[in-house]
Amino acid sequence: MKALFLLILLLSLLGACGDGGGGTGNDSEPAPPLTGIEWRWQQTLSGDGSTLVPADPASYTLTFRDDGKIAARVDCNQAGGTYTLKNGQLKIDITHSTQAMCPPDSLDRDFLRQLDAVAIYFLRNGNLYLDMKMDSGTMKFSPEQLF
Repeated sequence: MKALFLLILLLSLLGACGDGGGGTGNDSEPAPPLTGIEWRWQQTLSGDGSTLVPADPASYTLTFRDDGKIAARVDCNQAGGTYTLKNGQLKIDITHSTQAMCPPDSLDRDFLRQLDAVAIYFLRNGNLYLDMKMDSGTMKFSPEQLF
C-alpha cells in the first residue's frame, strides 16, 4: 500500500512539472518581455575573448512578435523567421531574407551565423543577452521601444 501511495505521489509530481505547451514551458509563468521592442545588436563577446561590434546597432535588429515570428534587419537586408522559447532556452530560425549585396565591411554574415547558434537568453539591466551554443559567445542587444 505504501509503494502504491509513493507511485501515485511521484506520478502526480511528474505531471505537475511537465510542459503545458506554453511558450515559456510553464503556464503560470508570464512570457518574458521580448515583444514590442526592437532589439539593437550592440556587440558579441566571443568565447575566445574577441569582441565584434557593429558600427551602427540600428542596422542589426531583432523584433519578436507575439505569434512566434521574428523580424530582423541584417545591415542592408531584411530577414524573418520563427523563434521558440521554452524553459529559458531560445531557438531562432531565420527562414527567409532579401539578398542585397552589403558593403565589404558588413557584419551581416556574422550576425546571421550567431543568431543560428543561439541557445539561451536572459535579460539584465534592460538589455537582452543571447548565449550561443558550446560557450562560443554572447550577443548583447539594447531595447528600442516600438509601441
